[in-house]
Amino acid sequence: MSLKTKLAMALVVLCIGGSSTVFGQGSSGDRQVTYLEVMADGSLLVEAEGGWENPDGCAHPSRIFVPSSNPFLDRYYAAILAAYTSGNDVWAWVAGCQQMAWGEEYPIVKNVATRRR
Repeated sequence: MSLKTKLAMALVVLCIGGSSTVFGQGSSGDRQVTYLEVMADGSLLVEAEGGWENPDGCAHPSRIFVPSSNPFLDRYYAAILAAYTSGNDVWAWVAGCQQMAWGEEYPIVKNVATRRR
């Protein structure tokens, strides 16, 4: 097999592999928040009525996770808390799964919005 053929095959594999992560991301669906936990490191766990949609197949989609490293953590917290206290829905774009120290795995939040019920 020539070097040119090997490079072409590698490019195809990279393109397919790179695009598969895009398909794994998705919407959590609109849900009413029933539980909001601010963890010791500042990260958030958010539970919703009926659980969240789970495009990445995380083991426990009952909660979504906002890591403390997210640069918009304070804004997400404010939006989620406002939705929680007003009884409105939260929607999130999730990508990837976070393995927690206690063994559960939750979808990782990348974006948050609220919607009036």
